Amino acid sequence: RFMKLLSYAYKLRYFDKLDNVRGYGFFTNQVLGELDYTINFIANALEKRDQNNNIIDNQYQVYWKDKSHDMHVNNYISMGVSKEEFMRKPSKGYGVIVMQSGIVYEIQIKDLISDYDGSINLLDITENPNGSEPSISSAVPKHI
Repeated sequence: RFMKLLSYAYKLRYFDKLDNVRGYGFFTNQVLGELDYTINFIANALEKRDQNNNIIDNQYQVYWKDKSHDMHVNNYISMGVSKEEFMRKPSKGYGVIVMQSGIVYEIQIKDLISDYDGSINLLDITENPNGSEPSISSAVPKHI
């Protein structure tokens, strides 16, 4: 579902080419957790060596060792907690919907608690039938 969310986000980048209403939402901690896991995995799987066969740290490893503030804030790996525990923490919900009219709405809600089954949960963002601003439908995880 993480890759699906990224593909949806990419499509929303070019919302003027969408042919219908599109809305997606997510739990912030779950997206950050998957992003931290993915980047950590890739950065540590790739290895670069100099002419003497010594390993050269990539930029990620340099920032990690230097305790870069941006890299360690709200990072479950740095915090030393399990991924599952981090993914179940109360988190902000964030959503975006692009209406057929081209109007873009951003929706934020605080302190949602989500279950975590090994994959991120997506939130259902819907257009209100009465024409008012859209909302996150009961903040219910949506498996798409």
